[in-house]
Amino acid sequence: MLVEKCRHHRDVSFYARELCISRDYLSRIIREYDGESAIKWITNAVITEAKYLMHQPGKTINEIALEMNFPDQSTFGKYFKKHTGISPKEYKKGLGSYGIR
Repeated sequence: MLVEKCRHHRDVSFYARELCISRDYLSRIIREYDGESAIKWITNAVITEAKYLMHQPGKTINEIALEMNFPDQSTFGKYFKKHTGISPKEYKKGLGSYGIR
């Protein structure tokens, strides 16, 4: 479900509601499973999906931001850089020359 919904939902409460459990319980079972937080799982899914979209020829960063349900390219760029250390533009540029994955 996370992979299917991460383009549109980035909050733990949404996934907890979908699973008919509390936000705290979802967070607890994920942390017990692998030591990570639920929000970390969501963030990883969002970044993985964004990277996948950046591999699509002809897709602009603005198009990707909209597909990922960010209000604008700037917000998407800040989110991506916060979680990867590089901007979407740098990532996309590196795809051709450095083979970034």
